[in-house]
Amino acid sequence: MVNETAKPGNQLIIKPSSPLRTKTSKLAQKKNKHTHYNNNFQTQTNPTAPTVRNNCFTVLHQNIRGIRNKTNELIGFMSPKLPQIVCLTEHHLKELEIENLSMDYYTLGAKFCRKNLKQGGTSIFVHESLDFNNSDLQKYCIEQEIETCAIKIDLSATHIYVISIYRSPTGNFVNFIKGLETILNQLYKPNRNYNMRRYKCKLFR
Repeated sequence: MVNETAKPGNQLIIKPSSPLRTKTSKLAQKKNKHTHYNNNFQTQTNPTAPTVRNNCFTVLHQNIRGIRNKTNELIGFMSPKLPQIVCLTEHHLKELEIENLSMDYYTLGAKFCRKNLKQGGTSIFVHESLDFNNSDLQKYCIEQEIETCAIKIDLSATHIYVISIYRSPTGNFVNFIKGLETILNQLYKPNRNYNMRRYKCKLFR
């Protein structure tokens, strides 16, 4: 199952004041040949490919608890209107595995994978129609305590940073807060000529 607790993913929808910079989708003209799922995870055939939301900027977060063998089910879960950004925590993959993971309509934008401990990890997948830049946060990551990655999306009038972050329930909460503060200060520089707005997509446990 996409989520073992059967709860829906957390979505954040923003209507930007400036249009998104998009590129032509490579799969836009292809029919979707995969099996899709409804909210009860029953199979159904969808003859047309899912489409991305064009009038708003949508971020979906899902604690996936292992993405291996779940990509088709995840696409079906999000269809027919796909979000631009998908943040997956606890993907349970190593770097080589997630870099070779194939998920229709999406490109791996950023990731953190554990090297010493099992499972965990966090990642951001970006719809193939959207341009983005990776923001390297590897030096701030501590396994179990703060596992994070980020991307930056440039609009004509503003910038959007998307951060996917995970802390294990056994991780040190004080270290997590200190690390989060350091990351936000790094991404937001007061001398930059833009205002910062923070949107919360998921409560930290």
